[in-house]
Amino acid sequence: MRLVALSTLAALALAGAPAFGQTVMLNFSFPELRQQLTDLKSTVTKEGDTDEKIHYLEARTEAGLVYAIYGAECDAETTQRCRGAEMVASFTLADKDDAGEALDLIDYAAVADYEGPDGNVKLSRYVIFDHGITPANFKTNIEVFLSLAQKVWDKLDDEALLK
Repeated sequence: MRLVALSTLAALALAGAPAFGQTVMLNFSFPELRQQLTDLKSTVTKEGDTDEKIHYLEARTEAGLVYAIYGAECDAETTQRCRGAEMVASFTLADKDDAGEALDLIDYAAVADYEGPDGNVKLSRYVIFDHGITPANFKTNIEVFLSLAQKVWDKLDDEALLK
C-alpha cells in the first residue's frame, strides 16, 4: 500500500512539474521582439541591417522617444535567433561641445552612457540570454531601459542641452 501511495505521489509530482516551472527564452527572434515592443505600446518604425550586418528594430514610444534594439550573437539562419540584445537611444545635443556636461547629468547603473562618434549622447543596455531568461524578464529589461532613457531625455531637455 505504501509503495502504491508513493508511486502515485511521484507520478502526480512529475505530471505537475511543468505547471510550476517557468518557460525561459534561450534566444529571441525579431518577430518575438516586435511583439514585446508592441506589448509595451511602442511603434516599430524601421527594421533593417547595419553596414556590419547587425539586424535591428527601431521603435518609438508613445511619448516620442526613438530607440533601437540590435541583435547580438545571432545565428546565420533565416530564423535570425539571437542570444543577446543591445538597446540604444541617441540624444542629439544642441552643441556637441556639451557632451561632457550632458554625460555628467546621467548617473544610472542599469545603463551605459557615452559620447558617440557622431557627438550625440548615447544610452545603452545589453541583455544576454545565457541559460535563458523568461519573456517577462526580457520585457522588464526593455521597460527599465525605456524608463531610464525617458528620464535622460527629460533631464537633457530641462537643461536645454538638446537640439
